[in-house]
Amino acid sequence: MKNKKGFTLIELLAVIVVLVIITVLAINKISSVMKKNNENSVKANALTFFKAVEENAGLSRVTGTLTDGLYSTSELNELGIKLSGTYPNSGAVQIENGKIKAACLVYSKFYVSYSDGNITNVEKGNCNSFEAEVAYNFDYTGSEQIFTAQKTGTYKLEAWGAQGGDSYYNSYYNMGGYGGYSVGKIHLNKGDKLYINVGGQGTSVNYAQSSGTVTYSSDTGYNGGGFATKWDNNSSHGGGGGATSIATTSGLLSTLSSNLSDILIVAGGGGGSSTHSSYPSYSGRGGSGGGYIAGNGVSANSTCYNYGNGGSQTAAGSFTACSSDGTSSRSDNPPSDGSFGKGSNFTSNQTSNCYAGGGGGYYGGGSAWHAPGGGGSGYIGNSLLSSKEMKCYGCTESNSPDTKTSSVDCAEETANSSCAKKGNGYVKISLVNV
Repeated sequence: MKNKKGFTLIELLAVIVVLVIITVLAINKISSVMKKNNENSVKANALTFFKAVEENAGLSRVTGTLTDGLYSTSELNELGIKLSGTYPNSGAVQIENGKIKAACLVYSKFYVSYSDGNITNVEKGNCNSFEAEVAYNFDYTGSEQIFTAQKTGTYKLEAWGAQGGDSYYNSYYNMGGYGGYSVGKIHLNKGDKLYINVGGQGTSVNYAQSSGTVTYSSDTGYNGGGFATKWDNNSSHGGGGGATSIATTSGLLSTLSSNLSDILIVAGGGGGSSTHSSYPSYSGRGGSGGGYIAGNGVSANSTCYNYGNGGSQTAAGSFTACSSDGTSSRSDNPPSDGSFGKGSNFTSNQTSNCYAGGGGGYYGGGSAWHAPGGGGSGYIGNSLLSSKEMKCYGCTESNSPDTKTSSVDCAEETANSSCAKKGNGYVKISLVNV
């Protein structure tokens, strides 16, 4: 008889391991296919839902018109948004200008994220953090804008003031002061309204060879920026940047001096710059806006020349004369003083004496003879605000809760919570808790 040998224990174990590996790989493959199928199904249902919402946005086909705002899926269902596919289990949709700006929908164990026309993510989970990411943005328009709270909850208010105007004289150039940044949180009830005035950048001025007269422009720095001026064949002076303000009462910042409790937050505008034919004398960069004490105009002359001072929490910016400036006071055809909400202005057309505009702010910045203007101050002192702070370029710092100010060394065109602001102002309102 021939000897017959069976499998050894090691060989049996090896076979079992191989079978286990094959089984695991097969299960993973099947799971992956099932997950992909589920994701595709969720995407298809979500896109059908988004289409139904946008078709009804701003129209009367639903029980209530879908104006801009944040809506839960249950609210949309109650308003009459119907579809033939699967309705989401939960979630929310943010509508802006009749389109879906952002959304998060839950289908069974999956959620789908949507932003600006694209599905950005499909994963297992929920939409609990979505509402904290919803933001309402307000750019400069040159007129008042209104925000209406769609939900009762805590909102984060962020405001950036506008930059002051630049000034040019042939190859010489000076830059307007940057706008400041202010932030704070507030509780709002559904339906509460906030009145927003986003500051406009101060007018930039180019030297123009002409008859040698002084002219000024009042069309500058919406919401408190001081006027821009030029003296042909002599010098150019930029206008002050406007403040950005958020209040519970309608009106430009300068009209609310009798309604201080209605002012929630202010981000100051930068001062206008000055550039003279005898550069660097009589020239300099505008003071930075924002903070509890805004920045002074910065003289380009190392031996010092006069400049406008920044506004504070209690007074508009004044005038500082240096021993080498050629004039020790503003008695020679002075500009009007800055005030609450307004930077200092020059308002007399004549053959000499020019002033850059002060920045708008809680209190506006000052002007100086042939020299740069100061920035306007910010404000976060309203007791309704929490987690509040101001930031401004190279400005005076404070640790007091109602005037907390940090100095920064950067400025950007795009609104950035870590930097001062170039160009026009900006507002961002975020729902952070419901």
